[in-house]
Amino acid sequence: YNDNKLDDFQLLDCTIRDGGYTNNWSFTDEFVIDLYNTISSCNYNYFEIGFRNSLQCEGKGKYYNISDKDIEYIYNKSKNRCKISIMVTIGRFKLSDFKQKEDTKIDLIRILIHRENKSYNIQEAKKCAINLIEKGYDVCINLGNSEQLSIEEVSNIDHYFQDTDIKCIYLADTFGSINECDITKLKIMFKYNKLGFHGHN
Repeated sequence: YNDNKLDDFQLLDCTIRDGGYTNNWSFTDEFVIDLYNTISSCNYNYFEIGFRNSLQCEGKGKYYNISDKDIEYIYNKSKNRCKISIMVTIGRFKLSDFKQKEDTKIDLIRILIHRENKSYNIQEAKKCAINLIEKGYDVCINLGNSEQLSIEEVSNIDHYFQDTDIKCIYLADTFGSINECDITKLKIMFKYNKLGFHGHN
């Protein structure tokens, strides 16, 4: 969001993608279609239909590694259609898994980066973002465990992505410890990119 204006807010529902942690992403198509219709009729901007993690997906349902064919099926069976988002995780997908944007129903790809050894692999994330943008997708960077970020780190990451056309940088409050004052401080540090927020509290 930007400047606290309601028109600048965009809403993304991630019930299927994030909720999949409770059932190994084994939703029925009927449930997903019903939810997609509901979310779209409520004027959400994006419906995040799942992950595309072509690596490390053994034992997971199809919404953990959702195919273009399955996405198109859900899209065609739905009466109301907001834009479709998916999430990928650095180290668990291949860029070759993605067609050109005009050949799929996917609008937005959110790239999740886990915080490991007190840092993020932002170099790999930037490389992937540029490639996917060149294929025609909107792209967001999603920083997991962002409650551990310092103000300086936020500023540096914002600056690092300033020369890309990413849609925004998401801060994911993985452990639910970010409060309103923290958000305000972090928001001030964003000079080049818009801020997305995924709260758990």
